[in-house]
Amino acid sequence: MKIFGPFSLLLSLIICLIHFPANSLEFHVGANTGNAYSIYAITFSKFLEKRLGEEVIVRNNPGAGGLILYKRMDNEQIVKPDGETIAMVPSPLIFQQSARFQLNLPEAIDSSKFRWIGSLSSDNTVLIVNDYANIRNIGDMKKQSIIFGAPGASADFVTMAKFITEAFNLNNANIVRGYSSLASVYLSLERNETNAIAIVTVDNLLYQHTDKYNSKKFIPIIVYDKNRDNRIPDVPTIFELLSKDSDKLLVEQIISPFQLNRAIFTSKNISEKRLKQLREAFSKIVADKEYIDALKQHNINHDPKTGEQAEAFIGKMSSIDKQVFQRLIDLENR
Repeated sequence: MKIFGPFSLLLSLIICLIHFPANSLEFHVGANTGNAYSIYAITFSKFLEKRLGEEVIVRNNPGAGGLILYKRMDNEQIVKPDGETIAMVPSPLIFQQSARFQLNLPEAIDSSKFRWIGSLSSDNTVLIVNDYANIRNIGDMKKQSIIFGAPGASADFVTMAKFITEAFNLNNANIVRGYSSLASVYLSLERNETNAIAIVTVDNLLYQHTDKYNSKKFIPIIVYDKNRDNRIPDVPTIFELLSKDSDKLLVEQIISPFQLNRAIFTSKNISEKRLKQLREAFSKIVADKEYIDALKQHNINHDPKTGEQAEAFIGKMSSIDKQVFQRLIDLENR
């Protein structure tokens, strides 16, 4: 007994650890560390740990604008059983894949089959130029040469640049893509390698680039919304400038992801009980003053939507006119 007693105790402990592991939840983020998606995920995960009484491990899975992670969630390569894996990918990707699925394009992912826990933010978007460009409105863009900068893996930057070029007949517009991140595109704007970014959130411009905005180094000239943004009330909306209904419908689709930004989802295999638990935790966290104050420290936006709202929003994608989707895909591929 003296010989085997300690060994038996150790063996029993190992067996317990194998059969009864500590609860942990993996939160995969389809973006690089250090950007807004990661900041949201890390901040949210700390509060989620408290609510669930489980360890939450944030893992960054960048690649192809989040598409690699989205595919892995779709085929359940990284999904632990019963809602122990959640994820966040860039919102434009979700809607891009929905469009591709509605058009029966190969390897498209049906976004509506995921279960949605909630969306951490929403915001209006803008077209910005640098101060070197001597551009203050669409009329100036028609007269000047303009170079749009775009991250290589993010289709919405390129799609909106192509749309603006087409809708307003910009004969001297070019797109430089392939930048590693939005931060590197902003740097190209500072260096005057490019002189415009076709679409960024107002939140990103005002709070992540406050000094450049205040000093008029970065200048918003179009808001992509039906109403003017009261934070930049002098900037006209694109709907004031467009005359064709078909153009307006397309813009609505391009900007729709930003109304459901930083959406958190999990796989279809989750039980209703676990989904309810995660959604309830989400709703309590986003109403928590301590959480809201934590976001303010990072100068990031707080405008959440529930899992039910997110699911309904994505479900509506199936009712969109396929001609609008086709034009969107044609712009991406052009």
